[in-house]
Amino acid sequence: MSFRSVRLSRHLRPALPREGHGRRLLLSAAAVTAAAALTGSLAAAAPVASPTDAPASDQGRLDAPVLLARPNAGQVELGRNMSWGVGAAAASPACHPTRPICVHWTDQGDHAVPPADGDGDNIPDQVEKTLAAVNTSWATIVGKLGFRAPLPDKRSPVDGGDTRFDVYLADTGSAGLAGYTSSDDARLAEGSGYGYRDASAFIVLDNDYKAGQFSRGTALGNLRVAAAHELFHAVQYSYDTREDDWMTEGTATWVEDQVFDGVNLNITALQHSALAAPLTPLDFGRLRHQYGSWLFFRYLSERYGPKIVAQIWRLADDSPTEISAKASQTYSMRAIRRAIAREGDDFAKVFNQFVTTNLRPAKGYKEGADYPKPFSPRVPLGPKGETTGWLGTEIDHLSSIYVSFVPGKDAPPARRLLLRVQGPPKGSAPAARVIVQFDGGRTKVVPIKLNRRGDGDVRVPFGRSSVRSATIAMINGSTRYVRCSTKTAPYSCGGRSKDDDRIFKVRARVL
Repeated sequence: MSFRSVRLSRHLRPALPREGHGRRLLLSAAAVTAAAALTGSLAAAAPVASPTDAPASDQGRLDAPVLLARPNAGQVELGRNMSWGVGAAAASPACHPTRPICVHWTDQGDHAVPPADGDGDNIPDQVEKTLAAVNTSWATIVGKLGFRAPLPDKRSPVDGGDTRFDVYLADTGSAGLAGYTSSDDARLAEGSGYGYRDASAFIVLDNDYKAGQFSRGTALGNLRVAAAHELFHAVQYSYDTREDDWMTEGTATWVEDQVFDGVNLNITALQHSALAAPLTPLDFGRLRHQYGSWLFFRYLSERYGPKIVAQIWRLADDSPTEISAKASQTYSMRAIRRAIAREGDDFAKVFNQFVTTNLRPAKGYKEGADYPKPFSPRVPLGPKGETTGWLGTEIDHLSSIYVSFVPGKDAPPARRLLLRVQGPPKGSAPAARVIVQFDGGRTKVVPIKLNRRGDGDVRVPFGRSSVRSATIAMINGSTRYVRCSTKTAPYSCGGRSKDDDRIFKVRARVL
């Protein structure tokens, strides 16, 4: 049986270092001396990668025919299979008494689960822990947060024995995976005539999460977050099997914390987020940035409540379940914009506030004390009249940059700072905001009103006796795309932004 292309989830352990692709700085000659530190620092803090930069093993989710099959059966057309190569254990599967969840395992070969069985019921402890983790995840994701349940696999040629949701245990860690989600739903087959993109799914989780393969967290913690992550991918399949990578992985990583709040392994993904890489577009779906995008969904859920994410998936739905609302169903970013509009807000305003919040994560997020702080080059300014000249850089869509101006040792005790901005035209959604941090920890956010050309200025306090810093955030909030559905770039709708490489400049002068 030949299958159509479907996005397959493979949950990768965060292990790669942060990328170092740089951006050009456009500096006037007069500013070179004053901002010498700025040049090197910005380049080091601006990871931006092209779609061809990511090897397949780092992409996390791949377009391919059924790449990963059920370990006990099924036919793999491409790639590596976690095939047991032996039969299932005699007591397999173990199923939940009230929810449609079954765990399958083998007690032979390389994929065997540890034999420990503390209660002597012939169900290994690892199987019972897995069933409990998936059940807890189901109760939260479907029961509490209001997401759709995974679809029954009644159309799969191999259904695990019945239509209940199937979980398999195998040595996924040997392939560098915490787990994976896939589908063998016959509606994905070429020539099926099915006009939608929903499908049933199954998941495969590691058989032991042993420390030699998983370097962070405990075995139980890794099991729990992998169960939540992969179950949520199966939930996503009931909406759209081909949604944009950044939203599928971002929301699956977000849900880990919603289900198992105390584990916090998703914090490691923040090295690829808008905190550590603000010059990388929020919707960049490669090089693990698709995992780091969970921060944005955390911001939305803290602002509006966690059910905002279920609303987003309903608006992005491509199944017959909500066919009456077909006109409103669409790709990731447009669904997010519509969900925010239903809350009475504008996406551009919300994104600007997200960027501002990220400057001080410990103050802006409930668990932000454990989050990394974004890089912001510090430019000292001293006596009255001193200026930086024009400092500038290119900023892609849904990206930003921070520059902090600090009173130098020779700065007057009571002065103001004039900040002038030259950005792109209004249609590309430019924005600039100044965050003044005073001694004692108080902050004040001052928006810079930009005209239609993208120009504007503002005066803020800058006295050495009261101000620690004045940080400007220059923001490209564009959500305009071209060539959607062509898969020419790893962004929303599979298209390219109309507003990448937009030039932003700022000039600071002590008044």
